[in-house]
Amino acid sequence: MKKILRRCAGCNCQKSRSEMIKITAESSTGKIIVSGDNRVFGRSAYVCYDNNCIELAFKKNRIFKILKTKPDDSLKKSVKNCTCKHGCATNILEMNLEK
Repeated sequence: MKKILRRCAGCNCQKSRSEMIKITAESSTGKIIVSGDNRVFGRSAYVCYDNNCIELAFKKNRIFKILKTKPDDSLKKSVKNCTCKHGCATNILEMNLEK
């Protein structure tokens, strides 16, 4: 069986979904959901658990370009809180999904 890989928005390396943080924009509800193992549908971006990758992805606004949302600092804080693989809780943010 072929292993499905995701590309990190920070370093552009390819890894399995279990090795990355998933950031999803639900278009129906207008919420941004940050989780390492969540199965939510919508526009998604992936970033490694490495703080350098997170910084790079937000510095160049890659996350917001992928999600097609306006930049927001609260999303960066929420992703940084999710850097521990085993202690990652689902964080839901209320944001407008304006282009």
